[in-house]
Amino acid sequence: MNASRSVTSAVLAWTWFYTRGLNEAVRDARRDEIASDLFEQRAAEGDGRAVAASMALRWALGVPADLAWRIEESGAQTAPGRMAAAVLARGEAAGRWASRRGLPGLTMVLAALYGLGGALVIITLPVNNNPERGGLAVFGAWLIVAGALIAWGARLVAGRPWAGMLAVFAGAAPLAILLVVTVIVPVATLVVLSHTVARARRVWRDRRHGGFAAPFPDLPSHP
Repeated sequence: MNASRSVTSAVLAWTWFYTRGLNEAVRDARRDEIASDLFEQRAAEGDGRAVAASMALRWALGVPADLAWRIEESGAQTAPGRMAAAVLARGEAAGRWASRRGLPGLTMVLAALYGLGGALVIITLPVNNNPERGGLAVFGAWLIVAGALIAWGARLVAGRPWAGMLAVFAGAAPLAILLVVTVIVPVATLVVLSHTVARARRVWRDRRHGGFAAPFPDLPSHP
């Protein structure tokens, strides 16, 4: 199985998962929509690794929108449900920003998704009947801390490359190992870590040549 087919299978599995329990017509329409979209992209762009990477990135950035859609379709009008939808809307906006900036923007998006994911876990605890709610609370807090470390490290690399790299690694690497079965998390983490190392190397190179590194190249500029 080639790379794009593997990503297609993973996306369809995710779609099957988050549409479970919905009205049959709504569920099947969503699944058919995603399957058709994937088929059209592969038909237009082929089955190469670049296409697989593009599909995987779209999948990762679309997760908040998928979850927000699920909350809306399931009719969750409770206060936690509305708060969760608002959190996911922020994540969807971050995904759109990253898609405009390309792969380098993934650093801040990964930080935002971890932070928003942690907030979502904690917000929904009051309506979660899982007996392991204590563990979920710890996991939610871990996600928030990891997101903060990644964002802080990304800002720090331009001035203190070693400290910045360590912060990004500490925030991203443990969760990538824990969530390795998701495939997309470790892949996104490898991209982020590689980009961070490349930025640090540019800082050291510029210092050796008496130049300077542009601060915070991952952050959006103000108009």
